[in-house]
Amino acid sequence: MKVSCLIPPVPRPKKPEGLKGVELQVRKVPLTWVTNSEKDIAFYYIYRGSDKGQKFSRIAKISGKTNYIDEGLENGHEYQYKIQAEDKDKLKSDFSDITTIRTKPKPKAPGGLEVKSEGGKIELRWMKNTEADISHYIIYEKVLFFPKKVKTVTSNSFTISGLPPGKKKTYVVKAVDKDGLESEPSREIQVVVK
Repeated sequence: MKVSCLIPPVPRPKKPEGLKGVELQVRKVPLTWVTNSEKDIAFYYIYRGSDKGQKFSRIAKISGKTNYIDEGLENGHEYQYKIQAEDKDKLKSDFSDITTIRTKPKPKAPGGLEVKSEGGKIELRWMKNTEADISHYIIYEKVLFFPKKVKTVTSNSFTISGLPPGKKKTYVVKAVDKDGLESEPSREIQVVVK
């Protein structure tokens, strides 16, 4: 009589749970997840996608921890993440649920830039940005094709004096937040001292 001994298949790791990230960070996404219950997990593989789940690429292979910081990202961009566990037998789990995280956007360009000329002085005014964390504004003069920094101010106006009469100058304003993110320039405004 023949006796056959069937060895049950080794189970694959469970799919990782609890994947989450911190929103609105500057050019990075800190990720965390829950440790798998299996004691023989060797690695976690982290995948990133940015095409609404269509294309994911592996960006990291992590051992011995359940967190990762994805850095060098675009400002104001949405990224999707999923992870996979691998045990010491090289068996891989199903993918975790996908989580979507957005990095912090740059401030909006200041709007409503206008000029008022009085007694040889020029006053530039613009609307305050609506973002709560704007720290200052930078006024630039456009010289040929390159902007030249004129002044940094915390209010939404700036007075320029000592400009030569009849000379045209072009200015733009940028908003900067507390993290140092600089907006696109406001619309250009031309100034002529009479």
